Amino acid sequence: MSEIAERARRFVRALEQMRHLGGVRPWGESLRADLSLSQFRALMVLAQRPGLAQKEVAEALRLTPAATSTALRPLGANGLVRRETDQADARMIRLFLTPEGEAVVSQMQATRRQAAAALLARLAPEEQETVVALLEKALVVDRRERGAESDE
Repeated sequence: MSEIAERARRFVRALEQMRHLGGVRPWGESLRADLSLSQFRALMVLAQRPGLAQKEVAEALRLTPAATSTALRPLGANGLVRRETDQADARMIRLFLTPEGEAVVSQMQATRRQAAAALLARLAPEEQETVVALLEKALVVDRRERGAESDE
């Protein structure tokens, strides 16, 4: 196995283990155990980019329209996402978080930050900065190469 392939294997393994920091799902087991990963990601996208059409949510999540519909339906039924008709085009439906949806996202983000802080706390401050700076650098290069515009 090449050096880069071995590093990639170790990196993926570390990311997989990070998803289970503290023994909880990344969005907090006790917070909303009923949320799937796709639903969690949809909430995060709508928090960052309110008013997207369902097709735009699908593109942001890199899911099929059917999978996106499956993820969004319960979010609306549970009062986390609301649909509004576009003012300029009555055929277009825009998606927004409800106040409850915003509260869930805020709690999910806090849970993720706490888990990340607990992991980083095991490193010296210089090591913490190195880990974060290198990940940020890799993501910037990736976005630039893909021509991506946002931090999804």
